[in-house]
Amino acid sequence: MADSQFTARPSAAGMWVRCGGYVSMSTRYPELPGDNEVREEGIGAHWLAYETGNGRPQPNGVLTPNGVEIDDEMQSAVREYLAVLRGWGVQVYLEHTVAIPSIHPQCGGTIDAWGWDPINRILYVGDLKYGYNPVDPFENWQLLCYVRGALDFLQALHGQFTEHFKVRMYIVQPRGYGHDVVKVWRTTSDNLYGYMHTLKQAAKVAIEGNGELTAGDHCYYCSARNNCPALQKAALQLIDVSTDQHSLELTNDQAAAELRRIDRAIKVLESRQSGLESQLEHAIGEGYVHPNFERSGGKGKLDWREGVHAQVAALASLLGKEVKKPIALITPTQAKGLLSDELLANYTQHKPGKLKLRRLADNHADKMFNQE
Repeated sequence: MADSQFTARPSAAGMWVRCGGYVSMSTRYPELPGDNEVREEGIGAHWLAYETGNGRPQPNGVLTPNGVEIDDEMQSAVREYLAVLRGWGVQVYLEHTVAIPSIHPQCGGTIDAWGWDPINRILYVGDLKYGYNPVDPFENWQLLCYVRGALDFLQALHGQFTEHFKVRMYIVQPRGYGHDVVKVWRTTSDNLYGYMHTLKQAAKVAIEGNGELTAGDHCYYCSARNNCPALQKAALQLIDVSTDQHSLELTNDQAAAELRRIDRAIKVLESRQSGLESQLEHAIGEGYVHPNFERSGGKGKLDWREGVHAQVAALASLLGKEVKKPIALITPTQAKGLLSDELLANYTQHKPGKLKLRRLADNHADKMFNQE
């Protein structure tokens, strides 16, 4: 089965749960063709993980089916991801496409990785994120869809699951710099009933009803964001309000409340900005001309020419200089699948991060208590 056959895909659940009009709008306005480097790299990383995980490792320099060149960074990310999956200690299904009829007959998609431990009754779901924006597994609608999809698959094979079981939802994000590479939401099947009901109701509205368009930070990844009247209205209202000038003194509580509103407003404006940029980039590529915009790549990073590494190293050595990198260890996270936790604990540490204002989600308190 291919994802394209499903109307409500888990990868877009964060949008169709929050915006009832997303499905119809994204169908009407699909993703514009063009360069989305991070997305293409993510597709390539998933292909490499599937190949490597199935005993077909690929060397650097090979092009993935979507044309991305495999490099050290991608290899490292895949090693970290597969080490996490091996740690489950069960058979792992990689890139497994499933239907999810218990949410909706038109709901389904491809689960990055999942596994079932029948002895300890633990359902594992994992998702590889190769992008940079940090993703939290807690109350993550995509992962919740995957849980339901894996469960539907198991029930089709073995019948209904009527007993309590544990659930582990993993996000592995090697390039989420400044954040944990591996994040886990540990919960139980009993705690997920409400979420599954929400998914079922949202899918019904999004697919069968005339769902209401709702603007928010979820708009950033919507292919219809430059054609959405709700997002345009929200963005223009924010622009008008931003011109209102007056002096005032705020209490700390008022400052916190206003900062939260500004954070949300910035995300709405960034979503609108991204959509308009995408439209103009595509239009300019097709020949459209505007005096204030152009499409240009600029200079890439400075790099050595192909095949000169040994020559440069030899010349530098004659000059008494050392330009080769010293041998370095792989990261502690990469070593987890190779060395014991006890050994790693003796030689690793968490370095303190820079102190700065940190945003806590509205559901932060729930996250502390909605566990197994």
